[in-house]
Amino acid sequence: MPRLQPLWRMQTKLRMSMIGRNFKDQKSVFEEQFQDTFKTLGTTVANLHSLQWTTDAKFNPGNMHKSGKILGEISCNVPNEEKSQPGNPPKNGRVIRHVDTDFVPTTLTVSPLTGEIAVLDAENKRVHVYTAAGDQHKQFDVKYGDLKDIAYSKNNDIVVLNQEKNRLLHFDKDGAFIHKFVQAPNQSVRFQKMAMAVDGRYVLTSHNDTSGSGVVVYDAERHHKLAFTSDHFQGNNLAAVHHKDKFFVTDCTSTIKIFDNAGKFLHETKKLGGNSTKLLSLAVDSVHDSLVCGSDKNTILVVKTDGNVITTLPMGGNLNAVAMSKGCDSLVACFHEKKFIQILSHKE
Repeated sequence: MPRLQPLWRMQTKLRMSMIGRNFKDQKSVFEEQFQDTFKTLGTTVANLHSLQWTTDAKFNPGNMHKSGKILGEISCNVPNEEKSQPGNPPKNGRVIRHVDTDFVPTTLTVSPLTGEIAVLDAENKRVHVYTAAGDQHKQFDVKYGDLKDIAYSKNNDIVVLNQEKNRLLHFDKDGAFIHKFVQAPNQSVRFQKMAMAVDGRYVLTSHNDTSGSGVVVYDAERHHKLAFTSDHFQGNNLAAVHHKDKFFVTDCTSTIKIFDNAGKFLHETKKLGGNSTKLLSLAVDSVHDSLVCGSDKNTILVVKTDGNVITTLPMGGNLNAVAMSKGCDSLVACFHEKKFIQILSHKE
């Protein structure tokens, strides 16, 4: 006759078996969850890699401890060339900080007084303000029309270009609407892009169905001072800045057209970045007397005001906008259909 085991011993073995299976099941579930999480992280890493900031993340499942707390190891490695060393600043165009957002930034600007970064979310009609270091600070809604561009005024107002109403809307640092208006010289002039000069003048590009594309200028008190166009403009999408008594204008070609303070054409730079390159945006580096140009080749060109290229920074993504930081020691950029902004190193 087979020997019967005591009931309590059978129950104990059954419980131990069930506990073992539960631990194994939990381990499997957690491992699957972690692997899913790191697949997502891997996608982010690949995206960052394409934008000149590389790292490596990996999850290695380990042995299950009886407590059930140790599930594996997470490792993130930064390549040696990205590690900052004292006295060895990061190379031009390297990412100093990557800031994820829950919206696609349309364009951005930097306050010359505080260094704060104002980012326009045109889709949701909202402005997000970040500190100079990239920490989210505040946000406010803009209730009016089709929003196209953003800039800081000399008085640190946040100015938003409403293309639908063809007006510049002013807001204070807390997002309160200020009753200051800049209107087009006549109804046929349609504003396209906007920049602020060091002296506070407003430099706007425009399009007119009759005379074509041009530049419209207002002083710091929003009085209309100048408007000019040129036969040298080859496209309808202009970007313009003012620096040292000259206007620098791009027209989606590979050159920069240069005009004097009265809007008289002076000369044109040589072709920058190759014959097929299209320069889409301009920012002034007043410290180094240079221009920072965003191109359709996923690059930023740093150019002396005489047209000589200092350096070309590959970005790996389509630029929406690039702005100069306060002090001109870094750049801030946003990208087409990407939910983040980046602060990039910039030096001579």
